[in-house]
Amino acid sequence: MDTYRGHAKFSTWLYTIVYRTCLSILKQKKTFPLDEMQEYEDALPPPLEASEQSKFISRAISELPPSEAIAITLYYMNENSVREISKITGLSMANVKIQLYRARKKLETKLAGLL
Repeated sequence: MDTYRGHAKFSTWLYTIVYRTCLSILKQKKTFPLDEMQEYEDALPPPLEASEQSKFISRAISELPPSEAIAITLYYMNENSVREISKITGLSMANVKIQLYRARKKLETKLAGLL
């Protein structure tokens, strides 16, 4: 908390810390831990009202490259703006828009036959 100076929203500051910590862990492991994520997801109790559609979408997002998955999650699920995502990830706003575009196109392809 000592490093929070109030220049950005608290959530943006917190997401930045989480994002950078995750990147550090991923760099140490050299691979994206999809297997580990699946183990954690399997250990969680199923949501009370989870639809099949949301399961397919979550699965498709988990198959995206990490940078695209983060961008799409922050934008649509956490409702962060492009500017906030830019601050969190350190990418330019144009690059965030590109990540979102690519992620949407890949999700559209993956989900076209399923939904």
